[in-house]
Amino acid sequence: MPAEYSSNSSPKNLSMPPDWWDAFAEAAATENKSLSEWFGDLGKEALPKRIANKLSERNPRRRPIKEFDRKTGLSTVPRYIKAALKKRQSL
Repeated sequence: MPAEYSSNSSPKNLSMPPDWWDAFAEAAATENKSLSEWFGDLGKEALPKRIANKLSERNPRRRPIKEFDRKTGLSTVPRYIKAALKKRQSL
């Protein structure tokens, strides 16, 4: 594994039109995955088997997404997931 990578996650900037993000978020929500997990699975599937088999295991999900934070009463569901779920329910 290259030295600049670690087992911790690090943010990456991805530029795509908003309608693409909406479609990706809807697809991820349909599969009950985070966008990160969804993109990772697609990327891994696109790799040659000899490379994909050498990749380290993905860290397990952290705590599950909750609808509301009990202390603050604020929603903890990311906006892109809310939008995808709302769109899916209206179909």
